[in-house]
Amino acid sequence: MSTKKTSSKYLAVITYCIALVCLLLGLFLPLYNGNGLLFMALPSAFCKMFGIDGSVGEELSREFILNFGTGEGYDIIPLLVLLYALITAAGVIMLIPVLACKAKKKGANVCAYIIEVAAGIVLFVYTLIQMIAYSDFLNAGEGSFAWDYGLVAIAFGGVMLMLIIQSVGYKKSSGWVKFICAVLGMIAVTCLLDIPALFRLEKSEIFGGSFFVGYYNDIDGITTLNSFLTDGGAFFGPSGVKVFTGTVVGISAIIVLVNFAIDIIALATNTTKASLVVDIIRYAAEVVLLLTSIVMLFVLNVQQLSPGLLMIVMFGAGVIQLIITSIRCGRYRPAKKREESAPAENAAIPVVQTVYTQPAYVQPAYIPATPVTAGGEIVYAPREVYRGPSDDFIAKLEESEKIEFAKTFLDKQKGPCPELPDYVVGGDNKEFFTSIFLYLGKYRSLISDGLMSKIYQELNVKKD
Repeated sequence: MSTKKTSSKYLAVITYCIALVCLLLGLFLPLYNGNGLLFMALPSAFCKMFGIDGSVGEELSREFILNFGTGEGYDIIPLLVLLYALITAAGVIMLIPVLACKAKKKGANVCAYIIEVAAGIVLFVYTLIQMIAYSDFLNAGEGSFAWDYGLVAIAFGGVMLMLIIQSVGYKKSSGWVKFICAVLGMIAVTCLLDIPALFRLEKSEIFGGSFFVGYYNDIDGITTLNSFLTDGGAFFGPSGVKVFTGTVVGISAIIVLVNFAIDIIALATNTTKASLVVDIIRYAAEVVLLLTSIVMLFVLNVQQLSPGLLMIVMFGAGVIQLIITSIRCGRYRPAKKREESAPAENAAIPVVQTVYTQPAYVQPAYIPATPVTAGGEIVYAPREVYRGPSDDFIAKLEESEKIEFAKTFLDKQKGPCPELPDYVVGGDNKEFFTSIFLYLGKYRSLISDGLMSKIYQELNVKKD
C-alpha cells in the first residue's frame, strides 16, 4: 500500500470525523435560540411537520413561512431541522464504512462527500433563513436576537470547511477553482440580503447616490423574491412591462440561490466535460437574467427603480464564474487523451536506460526436469528460466509470467509496441501500464489472463 494512498485515506477519515463532530455539536450544544438544545426540540419539529397536536420536549421556537400566493403558508423550519437530524444520524452510521474502507478504494471519500454535501445544503438554507430573520429583527428594532450558533457557525461552518479541505486535498488545482467559484456564489447570495440592516449601515446610498447599497434602491433581493413568489412580480406595478421586470428579477434571485447550492455539490464531484458544460449553462443563465434585470430597471427609472450596487456585484460575480468555467471547458482534456499523449511527451525527455546486447531475459537452461523416456533412453527436457533484471513489479510475477512479460515488452519478440512507452526496469512505469489498457484489445490477445491481472493490479497502485 503506497504512502500516498494511506495519506488520502487518513485525510478522508480525519476530515469526516471533524465534520461529524460539528454536526453532533449543533444538536447537543445549548446554543439553540439562546441556551436551548435543538435535540430536545426534535419531537416538536416532528409534530409540526406532520400536523400532530401535542407538545413533547422543548418547543421548536423558530419558524419561516413560505407563501406561494395561495393564501396558505408553509413553515419550512421543521423540515430543515428533521432533515439535519436524519443526516447527522446517517453520518454516524456511515462512520463504519468510512473507517472500514481499504485505502485503495474510494468508499471513504464517497461516504464523506454524501453526508457533508447533504448537510451543507440543508444548513445553507437554515443559515440563509437566520440571516433574513436577523435583518428583519434589526429593521423592527425591538427585543434581542439569538443566533443559532450551533447550527450556523459550528455545524454549517465546520462541514463546509472540511468539504473544502477534502476538495482541495483530493482534486488539487481543480479543487481550488471549485472553491473560488463557491466563494463567488456565496458573495452573490449575500448580495440578496438586506446588507444595510445586516451591517448596520446608517445610509442606504453610497457614491453620491449613483449606486445603492440595496438590491435595487433600498429593497433587498429576498423581499423582491418573496414578491415574485406571492404576486408574480406585481410589486413593481400594474403594467405588463413592470410585472415582467419583477418576474425576471425574482427568477434571477432564485437562480443565484440554486447556483450556490450546486457549487456546494461541485466541491465533491469530479470534473468532466459534461459537468463543465452544465456549469457554463447555469452561470450564463444567471448572467443573462441579471443583465436583463439591470437593463429593465434602468428602463423603469421613471418609477425610481434603479439597479443597486449589490445587483451589479452579483452580475460581476456571475461573469467571473462564467469566464473561469469557459476557460476550464476549453482547456479540458479527458483522462484518456491525456494518457494517450503522455508517451509522446515523455519521449522528449532523455532517460538513461540499461542497454542489453542480447535477449538475456529468457535464456534456456538445461535443468533436471521430469525425465522422459524416448526409445529406452532417459532424456532431460530443457526449461526456460528468467535471468534478466528485476524490480518491484517483475518480482511479483511467477517464473512463467516473467518470461512472458520479457518476451512481449522487453525483447518484443511478439512484435513492436509503438503505442507503448518503453518499460524502464526500476523506473516510473505508470504511463506504460496505463497505455496497455488504452489498447486493451491488442494486448489481451498477446498475454495471458494471469499477467494481465497483475498488470491491472500494478496500475491501481500507480494511480495512488
